[in-house]
Amino acid sequence: MARKRKLEASPSADRSDLSRLLEAAKADHWDDGPRLALADWLEENGGEADRARAEVIRLQLDADDVPLAQILPLIPAGVEALHLMAWRGDWDPMFGWGDDALRGLEVSRPSVDDATLARLAASGMARGLERLSLAVTEMLTPAGFSALSRLSLRRLVLRGGRVGGHGLALLDGSPCAEALEDLRLDGCLGPTGRPQRPPRLRRLALTRSAHDADVIGQLGAGGLFDGLAELDLSYNHSVGDDGAAALIAAVGKPPRTLRLYGCGLKDAGARRLAAWPGLAGVRYLDVEYNRIGPAGMRALLESPHAANIEALAIAGNGGADPEAIAALRRSTESPPG
Repeated sequence: MARKRKLEASPSADRSDLSRLLEAAKADHWDDGPRLALADWLEENGGEADRARAEVIRLQLDADDVPLAQILPLIPAGVEALHLMAWRGDWDPMFGWGDDALRGLEVSRPSVDDATLARLAASGMARGLERLSLAVTEMLTPAGFSALSRLSLRRLVLRGGRVGGHGLALLDGSPCAEALEDLRLDGCLGPTGRPQRPPRLRRLALTRSAHDADVIGQLGAGGLFDGLAELDLSYNHSVGDDGAAALIAAVGKPPRTLRLYGCGLKDAGARRLAAWPGLAGVRYLDVEYNRIGPAGMRALLESPHAANIEALAIAGNGGADPEAIAALRRSTESPPG
């Protein structure tokens, strides 16, 4: 882990001013004024790296219109983590600064294309990159995944674009796949495939992607769903009962946390989950906002494999009546730590 270092203020600068400006920038994410004041202070009182940070802050405030390729060369070599967010509430000016390369990068807008990913992968700052979160577009092709495969990432988040199993399969056997522990694809439609599970992967989220039973079966054929600590398939409304069956068939060692929020499950899917011996390994099960009726809910509640479930989220189903909820008073509404 990179050592933290302080901002390089000049000896005559008042450190209390810097602390005040940082707190003001954190307090009001919707007001550009405090961050512009912070940028001015860094430019006037900081060292060379801090003047570069001041320029990055100004570019962040206009991130909708500035290409990422223009921002990357300005990131100081000592930055440990950086957000380039158009949504003000997600940017934290208190992120620490390290001594090595960039550790984490999150970009909501502008969207990222193949050329930018290739430039990032080839740059010196990618040497220590561990966490990468990107908004992508249809411009992300196999060439973009080839660039991603060269990064030894522990966490990869992609939102939007056309990714799917075909893109994931391009990571098989790569430095990225060997290091990856947390993979989250949100709203990533695209061709399917049979990617292998990265050996260190513990958390997988494939959400809002219109995956159906066939896609679940193809993705699971290579062991992608097996042996995870957490699996999240929420908001895939076409999964349905057949998708639940495909998932069960693909999972050997079940995840401790299984999220099937809004997956179109009905009574048949609930009964399949209830009859699944692997349910005994699940500690947190989320089946909220499906179409499970009283029969399916009763099957889950009475399942001989559900004794180890510590939290069961069932709201938004026809079978989640007050009596069923009362039967779950021992459960909490948050996953175990």
